[in-house]
Amino acid sequence: MPSPTVIILVSGRSALARVGGVPSVARHVAATERLGGRALVVYPEQMRALGAEIAGRIGSRAPCVAADQVGEETTAGAETVLVIAADWYLSLRCVSDFMKNAQTPAVARVSEHGMVSVPMAKIEPSVLKQLVGQLGTRPAGMLIEKAAGRAAAVFGLDARDQNRLSDNFSTENAEDKMFGPLLGPSRGLDLGRIKRVVVVPVVRLLARSFIRPAHLSTVKIAVGLLAAWMLTGNSYGSGVAGACVLLAARMLDGAAFGVARATLRDTVGREKLDFVGDVAILVAAVCALAARDSSDVATGSLALITIVGVLIGAGVIYSQVLRDVWLARSRGELAPMPSASFTPRLAHRDGSAYGLLVAALLGRLDLFLWAAALASHLFYVSWLVSRYRSTTHPAAYGPPQYGSGV
Repeated sequence: MPSPTVIILVSGRSALARVGGVPSVARHVAATERLGGRALVVYPEQMRALGAEIAGRIGSRAPCVAADQVGEETTAGAETVLVIAADWYLSLRCVSDFMKNAQTPAVARVSEHGMVSVPMAKIEPSVLKQLVGQLGTRPAGMLIEKAAGRAAAVFGLDARDQNRLSDNFSTENAEDKMFGPLLGPSRGLDLGRIKRVVVVPVVRLLARSFIRPAHLSTVKIAVGLLAAWMLTGNSYGSGVAGACVLLAARMLDGAAFGVARATLRDTVGREKLDFVGDVAILVAAVCALAARDSSDVATGSLALITIVGVLIGAGVIYSQVLRDVWLARSRGELAPMPSASFTPRLAHRDGSAYGLLVAALLGRLDLFLWAAALASHLFYVSWLVSRYRSTTHPAAYGPPQYGSGV
């Protein structure tokens, strides 16, 4: 089966709007690579300076040509062409679903506040030349809809999967949608707001650098183990310091997730490293708390119960979810998590770090061990229950979750 041809249409400088630190056009190129397609960036012929700037941003990852250079050889051998407006944020999931399921011609339509837009469509290669010839005269979405024709099948896009990038406000909205699994729900103590203030600016900066998600995951594990070592000190100060360092490790984990989601440069190897590292940090932290009062039998028993719960939970998650997902992703498939309830539970693991910090500030780390002993077993039991419910009532749990690379 030939690789799908994806034409990314640039109609103005909005194509360079940064979502999570990554220019929108560069993210569409990365998404095309992730889905096994061949990307071509096309800009208006009267905007050659903009085209040169875009070519410098994406490098050798995809050709970047003016509209007047697009000819029949551009789509040679292609039965259909996927066209995407570069000034739109589109989730990897919706691009993948549209690419696989839509028949030609078809349009992915957005209808909000009485306005209808088409940021993506499948069209015949024969109409591509006419489409790109009008670039720069009207918004790319309007040109795409016209090229697809009135007979095109219509696919509605969920508001969570798309956002037009027209100004700073719309870019922030797109980031909220992209980082949704990272920021978490807004209720009670808004931990998502803390992550937005601390983590998201760091993600924007790191996404522009050579640093990859695997690098951040490695640093996170080192910082987490350092926190566990600090917790072994039998003093109030060491407890507070260790809890603060562990919270910093959790922020690094959020940064790794955010960079992976923004750049789409994630790997199965990084996910495995992250998973094993999280389990190791939890076990090390519990052992450290037990070592603070090694003469107390109750403390040792609570630590043992907690460790058993953590290992059982990790085993359940691996055998029931991650093993099949990782095998599918190693084959190049965009494998979703079977249950939408799984991603928030795994992504929002910060509760233990905040709980440890509160217990350390109160000088009652023993209370944290009691809570951890219960929560470690409650985690996998409640997850199994929710997974059973999601399989019996799938409509109540929304679309599948595609992990950090969405």
